[in-house]
Amino acid sequence: EYTASTKGCFDVIDAATPLVLNEIKKQSLRPFGVGSPAFHVADYGTADGGTSLGLMTKMVESIRERQDGKEVVIHYEDQLTNEWQSVFNHALGLKAVSDAYGNPIPNPYDMKDVFVEACGVGFHNQCYPSSSIDFGVSFTAMHWLSRFPSSLRGDEFMHAARCGATPEAEKDQAAADWRSILLARAKELV
Repeated sequence: EYTASTKGCFDVIDAATPLVLNEIKKQSLRPFGVGSPAFHVADYGTADGGTSLGLMTKMVESIRERQDGKEVVIHYEDQLTNEWQSVFNHALGLKAVSDAYGNPIPNPYDMKDVFVEACGVGFHNQCYPSSSIDFGVSFTAMHWLSRFPSSLRGDEFMHAARCGATPEAEKDQAAADWRSILLARAKELV
């Protein structure tokens, strides 16, 4: 299973957690009657959804410290071919999740008034309506290119990071993808 074998992802999320929670405390909470009163969180490149569950729980707790009972929507995003059954099993608490160290991960869905949605568009594009996401996270997915430029086909390397000098086609694709990602998030974020 992906979650149980991705120690590096847990380490990245653990390192980012204090920064995320500090920013959550600064976010304005929309009052009832102004758009969706729920707080919307997006996890871009979620994989099986298990590695971010603990952080999502802490985010819900932080939001509710400021407004008790605040509804929270967690939007899980990944590519269309993602293994979505695991995302829902994990996110809805149908399957208990442990981290790479064997520690159980609390599930935010158990906190009530937490809603789970998924999107298979792919983070290189706009995934959600404009001005609908309050907070977005992505931890170990942004290195994936939207398409394979083919400059490494037939080469001894299977990833540009292993090359002495990154091929221009990969650099160009990465720059174009990064621009697309930033433009899409700028539209989505409240």
